[in-house]
Amino acid sequence: MNRKKVLVTGLGRSGTSAVASVLKNIGFYMFDGEPVPSLEDKTLNGLIRSGQISELVERLEARAASNILAGWKDPKLFSDNGMRLLEALGPEWIYIFVYRDPLSIATRNSITMNVDLEPALEQAIRLQRKLYNFNALAASRCPTYRVSYEKFATKFEATVLGLTKFLSIPCDVSMIDSIKQSIDADHITYLKNADNTE
Repeated sequence: MNRKKVLVTGLGRSGTSAVASVLKNIGFYMFDGEPVPSLEDKTLNGLIRSGQISELVERLEARAASNILAGWKDPKLFSDNGMRLLEALGPEWIYIFVYRDPLSIATRNSITMNVDLEPALEQAIRLQRKLYNFNALAASRCPTYRVSYEKFATKFEATVLGLTKFLSIPCDVSMIDSIKQSIDADHITYLKNADNTE
């Protein structure tokens, strides 16, 4: 059976947008309204920030009812409000966790947010532990999958084939080039946006 309801999370600037781009390009409906370079959904983003979990669940289930493949990507999915969402959703909603070297995350934050590297690195390591703890809890409730951004960047074909196999989505080597081209286009758009959220 296809795993049709997917949530993607990880630290900001860890590669969650890249993984969301893969899902979008293999057929997942990822956001309503105007697309944004980070591939996040502004409405759902606001609901999780404000803790409106019941409405968030309703919107996610409506998305799943209207689309064969439904997903949502947001780094805040492992926040305290994200914990409430995990408890409210059924086990058919599965999680993809994106992990990246904390120093790479800290370096990007240091440059793009004009903060010192040392506190940025300390924060990245602390949040990586929080992500891991949330991952462990989610794995006790529903299927989960981990993606290494470093492996994604260096072994793209193997990473995509592993992810699609986990999702039970048909994909073979002949489809990889077209997926890569679409993801590269999304990435260019992402990089042009100076104040993106990831």
